[in-house]
Amino acid sequence: MTYKIYKSDQRYSQDSKMAISTGSCIARFTYLPSSESLNEKALNQDYLTFAYNSKTFMFAICDGVGQSFMGEIASSFLGDSLLTWLTEKIDFEDIYNQNAYLDNFYKYINGLKIPASKIINNYPLPNSIGEIQKLALEGLREEGSQTTFLCGRIDQVSENLPYGRLLFFWAGDTVLQLWDKFNNPLIKHSFSNETIWSTKNGIIGNKINIFIDKLYNNNLSIKVDKIRAFSDGAKSFIAQNQNIDTYRNDDVSLLELWIEEVVVSEPIIDNQVNEDEIEPSIEKGDEEVLVSEPIIDNQVNEDEIEPSIEKGDEEVVVSEPIIDNQVNEDEIESSIEKGDGEVLVSEPIIDIQVNEDEIEPSIEKDDEEVLVSEPIIDIQVNEDEIDKQAMKELNFVVIIITLFTIFSLIWLLYNNANS
Repeated sequence: MTYKIYKSDQRYSQDSKMAISTGSCIARFTYLPSSESLNEKALNQDYLTFAYNSKTFMFAICDGVGQSFMGEIASSFLGDSLLTWLTEKIDFEDIYNQNAYLDNFYKYINGLKIPASKIINNYPLPNSIGEIQKLALEGLREEGSQTTFLCGRIDQVSENLPYGRLLFFWAGDTVLQLWDKFNNPLIKHSFSNETIWSTKNGIIGNKINIFIDKLYNNNLSIKVDKIRAFSDGAKSFIAQNQNIDTYRNDDVSLLELWIEEVVVSEPIIDNQVNEDEIEPSIEKGDEEVLVSEPIIDNQVNEDEIEPSIEKGDEEVVVSEPIIDNQVNEDEIESSIEKGDGEVLVSEPIIDIQVNEDEIEPSIEKDDEEVLVSEPIIDIQVNEDEIDKQAMKELNFVVIIITLFTIFSLIWLLYNNANS
């Protein structure tokens, strides 16, 4: 699976502010150096990176510790490593098992200290600094570079994640905030520097924090509407509602996400279907996959009828399968068609009960849609029934003529007798 990736530039002169639409969310981020970084032409110790496609958004924010050796090294190294872990190493049989994620995460992040220590040990000090400063940095080098971190992954609904997924890890005072669509906060936590990551020792402190949940509730309404993540440099201006363009007291990394809610229907339950009777066909076009429903050659009830799905460029059109057997008119529900932003299902129109041998459906394909014309039904008529009906009509005519003739003879006899 491929992702588009953003990595912040830690050079002192780089400001970044941007908003993008990923297909799964709207993302807005700000990455600013502090006044000190600008004046001293020092590297930004914050690091922001993210990756995304139409179904998933992943990110990492790391804030290097200024009192450690070159905190910007730890923040950029760990940020890239966390994004790799979120991309490649989080598939578990139990997709919401908190302990499984934590165990795997601890092993991964503590294992990073070996390659990170090599980078620190071989990192050359700049020639522009004085000897006293070099001695101080060499002393810090022995303790390694340190950083706080916050990383997360947001997955929309998919086959393996029927309710989506929210997954976040953090250590230190980099802050995570979540709200529902009614603007109610969903996470309460005290973000402090009790836990950090070190290139020398791995995790230092109490514990790594984890938040994992479904993106959608069991009734398929969205659970989290907005997400905000930021380094401690953004705390003051967010709390005091200050202008971010004039706020330069600390390096700032800020990421805001607005989740795009998708229309999710209840999963289709396959009830009492013999797999040997189902033979689905799949045809692949240039940029779409068309899936036609299998033809079932025996009697089925309405629980065994599943809709076929045909995928176009940006919509899903669901048509009801054609079934070659007797159909009860009571089993036919109202027709639905797809409009903008919703999925509607169109039911076939069946006029009478027919024999499966009498159905000859025809399918015509237009440019970007499949048009299904109604089956032509050949109704056989019993000739004996026609003969019987004709005889009844003929007998009726003969009776009328006979009665008329008798009446005429009686009338003539009556007139002759009177004359």
